[in-house]
Amino acid sequence: MFLTCIALSLVPTGAQAVATRTGQVTHVMLFWLKRPGNVDDQNFLRRALRTLRRVRGVNDMRIGRPLSVDRPVAEQSFDLGVVMTFRD
Repeated sequence: MFLTCIALSLVPTGAQAVATRTGQVTHVMLFWLKRPGNVDDQNFLRRALRTLRRVRGVNDMRIGRPLSVDRPVAEQSFDLGVVMTFRD
């Protein structure tokens, strides 16, 4: 449930949403930076993570910050989160 909330907070809704299909694996990664909230560090990590899109088998990748929600079950302490979808 915990990771589902995090994954859903990073994935866009509506027309941009990517439907999970049979034969796919979704991987969620959360990053806590040594200097929390540091924009330069976040941008550096974003650039590095974007290079993973070139990995064979990656179908989709979403990078984002935690949403500000008023739910105690939603993890919001991380700096960046990534949801990657792979071919199985």
